[in-house]
Amino acid sequence: PILSVLGIVGNTVNMIVLCRHGFKETTNIILVSLALNDFCYSVLNPICRLKRVIVYLDLPLSVTFTTFINIYVYPVVDVFVGLSFLHVTAIAVERFVAVFFPFYVSRVFTPYRVKVMLTFLYVYTAGFIAPLFFNSTYEWFYDTGYNVTVARLINTRFYLDNYGTFNLYLGVLLNNLFSTFTLAIIIVCSVAIIVKLKIMSFSDKQKNPETSTKTKSPKNVKVVKMLLAVCLVNLVAFLPSAILDVYRRYVMIDYFSGEINAVIGNVNETLYQFNVSVNFIIYVTMSSKFAST
Repeated sequence: PILSVLGIVGNTVNMIVLCRHGFKETTNIILVSLALNDFCYSVLNPICRLKRVIVYLDLPLSVTFTTFINIYVYPVVDVFVGLSFLHVTAIAVERFVAVFFPFYVSRVFTPYRVKVMLTFLYVYTAGFIAPLFFNSTYEWFYDTGYNVTVARLINTRFYLDNYGTFNLYLGVLLNNLFSTFTLAIIIVCSVAIIVKLKIMSFSDKQKNPETSTKTKSPKNVKVVKMLLAVCLVNLVAFLPSAILDVYRRYVMIDYFSGEINAVIGNVNETLYQFNVSVNFIIYVTMSSKFAST
């Protein structure tokens, strides 16, 4: 709950501050969109976790609540998780171009192109996650033990008729598109940026201080470091779950059942919420825009 509140409040402040500075800078556009995405995740995550409270108050109600959450809310949450991956990937690529090709970054990443790119990312993610809305439905079931009718989760005919294809789509295509490939891009770009900054710093130390001041822009370097911190936090949050997921796929552990998977799911949700909440702290401590607002 604390992380969720921090995520809601922090991302609200992020959007307000970043919007006040306008949308002429492409990084601002991406960060506002990321803050909006993280805000939505922070709102939905506590709703999903309510089932852990309701189960102690009313077990039959918790069954119905969990059923509807799994069918209608979790796919939406997956959209925001996927968008978080893609936003940070876009940041990593944009900063990579800015560091290695500084004279071309303003031509490649124009405000208009960035807006088009973000629109595409939203459509792209929603399109690939959409099948998740069609793999489960519910039926009303009379529980004789509690003498009450509850909604229980069942697979749709669409899912049963396409069981093999659907699981291949979920386990291979979606995981690679929104996890393996994006994390690989973030890692490569982040490592390259760190190495480049180290080389630049070493070169500057070899130069005359006056020459170093003219050839180096402290503001730009600070922006690069701030966005690099965003990328690294994303890696800390998502890399463990990606590695575990790949491991489970290869050792053929059932992905949808078991106490171990439930624990892993809880840890993943906490890491995801940490990721979307900590950006506010990064901006406040490392961004000159927040310091001047």
